Order: sequence, then C-alpha cells, then structure tokens
Amino acid sequence: MYFETELKTPLNTLDELSLIYTPGVGFSSKEIAKDKTLTNSLTNKANCVGVIFDTDEPPKYLAFAYAVCAIIKKSQNIDAYPLVSTKYDINKIVKNLTPTFGAFYVFSNNEVKNADITEKLDDFDFDKIVKNAKILKEKLEKIPKNKPDFSGEEFRKKALELRFSLNGVLKTKECDLSLEEIKKTFTKENLTKIEVERKNVAIISDGSAVLGLGNIGAYAAMPVMEGKAAIFKALGNVDAFPICIKTQNIDEIIDISTAISYSFGGVNLEDINAPRCFEIEEKLAQRTDIPIFHDDQHGTAIIVLAALLGALKLAGKNIKDVKIVMSGAGAAAQAVAKLILKAGAKNLIMRDVEGVISKNSAHKDKYLRKMAEVTNPNLESGSLADILKGADVLIGLSAANIVSKDMIKSMNEKAIVFVLANPTPEIMPNLAKEAGAFIVATGRSDFENQINNSLAFPGIFKGLLAKNIKKVTDETKYNAALAIANYAAKELSEHKILPKALDKGIVEEIVKTL
Repeated sequence: MYFETELKTPLNTLDELSLIYTPGVGFSSKEIAKDKTLTNSLTNKANCVGVIFDTDEPPKYLAFAYAVCAIIKKSQNIDAYPLVSTKYDINKIVKNLTPTFGAFYVFSNNEVKNADITEKLDDFDFDKIVKNAKILKEKLEKIPKNKPDFSGEEFRKKALELRFSLNGVLKTKECDLSLEEIKKTFTKENLTKIEVERKNVAIISDGSAVLGLGNIGAYAAMPVMEGKAAIFKALGNVDAFPICIKTQNIDEIIDISTAISYSFGGVNLEDINAPRCFEIEEKLAQRTDIPIFHDDQHGTAIIVLAALLGALKLAGKNIKDVKIVMSGAGAAAQAVAKLILKAGAKNLIMRDVEGVISKNSAHKDKYLRKMAEVTNPNLESGSLADILKGADVLIGLSAANIVSKDMIKSMNEKAIVFVLANPTPEIMPNLAKEAGAFIVATGRSDFENQINNSLAFPGIFKGLLAKNIKKVTDETKYNAALAIANYAAKELSEHKILPKALDKGIVEEIVKTL
C-alpha cells in the first residue's frame, strides 16, 4: 500500500516551471497574504481533507489511514492525506493545520472539539466512511472561492489564472481498484497485516520566510509548498505534500511535526526564518527516526557550491584563492558559507543588514558568533560596497535591488555574481553584465544560469528514501554538490553553469552519491 500524488498541470518546460514555482508562485502568495481566504481559490485546500489517527501505536494504524484516504478519494474525489499522530493534543494539530486542510476526519478515543467528523480509533466501517466522505464533500463545497485581482502584467495574470482555474497544482492519485474492489480488499483484518512503506515527504513550513517576501504566514506559504511538491513529483517521482502550520511558536512547531512524523519517510523544512529554523531542524532530527532536511539551508548550499565550482573553473580561479562576499547571513547564507568553507574557501566575508560578520563585532545571535569565528579572516568592515572591492565572487541571499553597477565594477576581473533573492534579485542580470560581470546567475527560471534548489532536493530525498538513510550529514550535502558539479561539467559555459532545472538525469547522479 502506498500513497501517491499527481500534478494538475504539466511540468515539462521552463515556462511551466516559472508559473508553477518561481517567480510565478509569488503572485499567489502575495494575494493570499492580503486575504487568507484566497487559499481556498489558489491552492488545493478547498478539496483537501486531513485524515488523522490519534494513537500511541502508529505502525498499527498507518495502513488504516491510507485506506480511509483511498476510499474518500474514490467515492467523492476528495484529496485526503494520511496523518498518524502520536498522542499529541489533537485539537492543537487540527487548529494549526487549517491553512493546509479544508476539513478533517479524525479517528480518536479522546474528545476532539475542532474536527469536522470524529470516529472511534478502532472503527473501520467501509460504508460509514463512504457516507462521511459525502458529508465532507458537502462541507468542502460550501467553502467560498473568491477571485483574486487579476490586473497587472500579463505574466502575473497568467500565473494567478493557472492556480485559480485548477484550485492549486497538486492532487492525490486515485486508487486503481474500483470502490467495490476496495471494499473487499481494505477490510480491517487485511489492514492489520499490511506493512506500509513510509516513502512520503512532508514539506513543513510556518510561512515566516517565504521566498523573498518575508514573514507572510502559513496560508500565504501554501502555493509555494504545493509548487515544491509538484517539483518533487515531476523530477524525482517523490510523493510529497504541504503541511503549513499556523503557529510560529518554536516548541509547538516541533511538537506538531514530531507528533505526525510517523506518517512520513522524511521531512523537508521550508521557508522558516533564522535563527528559529536551526533549533527546529536540530530538535526534529533528535526526536524523530527520519531524515530532516531544511531545504532553504542545505538545498541552497548544495546547488550554490555546485554552481560556484563550475563558474570558478570557467574563470580559471581556485576556490582557495578567491575573495567571496555574501550579502545576507540568514539560514541559507550560513549553510552556503559552511559548505563553501568545507570545499576549501579561505577568504569568505558575510554581511547582513546590521553589518559585516566579524570577530570584532558583538553579535547577539549565537549562530552568527559561530560564523564570525570561521569567516572574514582579514576582519574587513564597512558597507556592502566597501567589502565588494576586489572581490572575485558575490553571492546574494538578501534583498532586491541592493547592489549597484558601481559595486560590480569594483570587483576583480571575471567577477562571478550570484544574485539569488526571489522574486527580484539584488541586481538585475543585464545591469550586472553591463558592469562587467563575467558570469551572472539568479534564482529565476526566466533568466540564464538559474540556481534553484530543484536540482538538489528531488535527488536528495529519492536517495534518502531508497536507501533508508535516517540522517543528512555534511558529507551527504558535499557529495551531492560534487555530483551536480560533475554532471554540469559535461556542457559547461558562462551561459550554462548548471544543468537545466528540469534535467531529470541529475536525480540519479545524486542518488548514486548517497
């Protein structure tokens, strides 16, 4: 027995990727940030049910949860997601997962106040599940689906209309069996004998750092997480689905994620701001038996290192000799810095809105204090313009339009410029090129040299799940970066430092390294 997802729209071209993910997804997130009810129109929430089994024996009930989801899908075409919870406050789970699900179907022996329908934990009555699926359908159909504002540029309109016309981009796959065959197959006696493979991935976010849009909340994060799940499926054939958690309390996020973790083979943390993301990742890794991967940190680090190795090769420079400046010192920037240092970099300088990271500064954040110990060996200080003078590499993981042409001109010959703020980079590529940059890359699919995590995370998770790997290590990340760089080296040019974002061949190359 296995749970699968499907895309509602094709994802085979870069144009399709730009609509489903960046930069197009940002328009839906912005609209939902202004009006959270638009989650019902721009994502799959209004046809989505969370099937929760509240139990202290997760292995016993995971097959039951899958079967209930299959019945709900087959009988009413509702996308139902299985969640087995380990005796955490079920009302808190329901309350905090409302950005993701339009309704809930809870099996518990305890009182549940917030769920739409609650059954006894040991009940598995096929006909009753079908009947309740119809009730859930009626509830979901009453959810209002308002239209967003479609005015503005053509690309914005196209991106919004795609999601509005389909109600999001992700759905669950219908069971191949007929409803009558399901009834005969999914009996309580049979389900107790089924061992479920935990091959699904939870994409968990609290919406505190969505793309380059900041803390816009869990509802507004939903289009991004759906887009992420679509990439998982399209590139790696990995079944993932969004879990957007309303609370931004660290302990509650950890508790809820831990409680439902048995439902999954891995967790992909996404768009959680620093330094909170570090603690969440660390504690989840300690409290669960599945790999925890914070994509904003580790996925970004893997793909940036891979791109940098290719760019340096083209420029005829060695990573040990170059001056690297990073604009930004958040979760992604710190992870990138650590992996670049592991690859041999000696002179790396980081700067955030408060100034240059340095041993001479009194950083309140303990993580920044650690970064100060291993970066900025010459104790440089000043503005971004000051530290960019004579730099060989700029890696931007910060904010839109903060780098000028004069800053690029002040860099060394054959300057490498990675400006990765989304949806608008630190400097537009044409301006950086006009200022003399040798290689320019962004995070967007509508410009050349896209540096996008989609080249990393499908392969990482496919390998982790296939090989039953429980922890993501520094070696895991470093080897994945080398695999991508080696794959890219086959067709390396200043206009193509990485494989195309939809190149499925890279997935298997990464899997081999894990």
